[in-house]
Amino acid sequence: MPFPLGGVRACHTMLLDIIRPSSPEFGSTPSRPAWTRARLTPFTKTVYFALLVGTAWILIATLERHLEISIFGGSSTNHIDTPGAEEAATSTTTPSTSGHSGFLGSIWGSRPQSDDEKTSSSSSSSKPSTTTSPSALLAQEWTLAEFKKVWLATELGGEPVNTSSIAELCDSTTWRSDVALQMVHSRGGIANVRGTILDFLHFAMRTGSSHIVMPAYVKRTDTTLDWMDESHGYWPFSNLFDADFLLETMHTACPQLNIYQSADEIPNTVAVEETFNVPNARSDKAPDQNNEHTVESFRAWLEADGRSGYDALALNLVNVTATLWAYNVGPYPRLRRALGRLCKINPQIRELAATAIHTLRSAHNLSASIDPRAEIYPGAYYGMHLRTEADATQVGWAEAFGGFEAQTDIHLEQCAKMGLNVIYVASGNEEDISRFADKAMETANITVVSKKDLILGSKDRAKLDELTWDQHGALDWEILARSSFFSGPAMSSFSWNVALRRHFYLEDPRLDKSNPYGIQEVVPHVAFDDGLSRIMLRDHLDAIEIMAPNGMFP
Repeated sequence: MPFPLGGVRACHTMLLDIIRPSSPEFGSTPSRPAWTRARLTPFTKTVYFALLVGTAWILIATLERHLEISIFGGSSTNHIDTPGAEEAATSTTTPSTSGHSGFLGSIWGSRPQSDDEKTSSSSSSSKPSTTTSPSALLAQEWTLAEFKKVWLATELGGEPVNTSSIAELCDSTTWRSDVALQMVHSRGGIANVRGTILDFLHFAMRTGSSHIVMPAYVKRTDTTLDWMDESHGYWPFSNLFDADFLLETMHTACPQLNIYQSADEIPNTVAVEETFNVPNARSDKAPDQNNEHTVESFRAWLEADGRSGYDALALNLVNVTATLWAYNVGPYPRLRRALGRLCKINPQIRELAATAIHTLRSAHNLSASIDPRAEIYPGAYYGMHLRTEADATQVGWAEAFGGFEAQTDIHLEQCAKMGLNVIYVASGNEEDISRFADKAMETANITVVSKKDLILGSKDRAKLDELTWDQHGALDWEILARSSFFSGPAMSSFSWNVALRRHFYLEDPRLDKSNPYGIQEVVPHVAFDDGLSRIMLRDHLDAIEIMAPNGMFP
């Protein structure tokens, strides 16, 4: 940038005008007035010296600002040519963005910041808005420990959880002290298990059942994935979710509800022999199937003459069958969002997810795109669910909705359109992950990674290898939730749950909440697209698409 000589001349002329009168004739040498020939007093010397120093100061500031140099030392931000140098420079020259650098900075210190500068400088130490791209922030280096601590403190939907809608429901409910509920037959992967647990908690609050047993779900083997066989017993809630978080949150939001770790902890109970099958409360499907009908059905069933084991004067343990998306929660968005937050993934699994994303950030040059304080990472990685596992093949999903080739072709095309170079893939089929990685690199120069590529330390890898099949799903669920864009198949409740979680909890300029299902009119094979997530491979209107939009908790 040219040096502003006009500004220097102006300063010089101003000084001369002060210490001598202007010449009556342009260009002539003026005669010295009498006051300049007299002996200068100490005060006059001080003023004269201050003017000289001030002029020099202005000249130095002008040089440093317009030539972007540091005259008497300090940092310089020019000529960042080596890879990674730009990021290092931005992290080590932060003061130059908010005050003077070089010589003046060492003397004067930082000048007062404008409001915009205060916002910019504070963003490196506080959580950025989810509407602000992390790439717009200063790329900051994080140790693994620092990254994990901040990442774990950041949850989709923000902290703390707003539970006012839960408190309102509990305060408006008439509670009965003669019932302790226990859910049975909760089965499936993480999305289905979450759905049954949240339905159960909703049922307990609606019916005013003062006591419940902490929800558990059926164990399934990693080899057959058979979720109907209950001979292996049940996993506790804490196997997938944060039990302490649930207890603490509900104790504050709904103190009327007492939660016990097991049925054995509930004092003085008698067991009702039969199991209550909870009816649907999907008023969006049938007007008479509503919350009031469900509450009345339970009361009438429990108090019916001859109900074996029921004692109106005792505390009755009642088994209730697990339901999935049995309530029309569309009209209750606040309650829907609040209840969805109760099934927070357990800390050990979330910690592994943080480790994986930290590795992804450093290994694939994504420092400017992934900030642990953000809830979503624009411009970082494409998240996808590849549904080619054995159970999908057994029920014919691969044929009806598209197998390996069809799914991977669509994902690669979508990823390329978005200008992303890294795909994080979630799949239980390790062989297909490897095939996809080769295909993506050969055909599109796109890198494909999974959790096993990112969790490499011996201790963390040992923890990863110890996870059950469904815990692996929970780990993927966490990593996919913060992806730049997510896409999965329509036949997967897992994919729907990731997409709806992002839809309800994230704030992003790309997010369109008006009608994410309208995409079907233009692209029939896509069931859902809100700008952040896409549910694809829609072949026909199936049960998930019928029930999830208004019944699935995010």
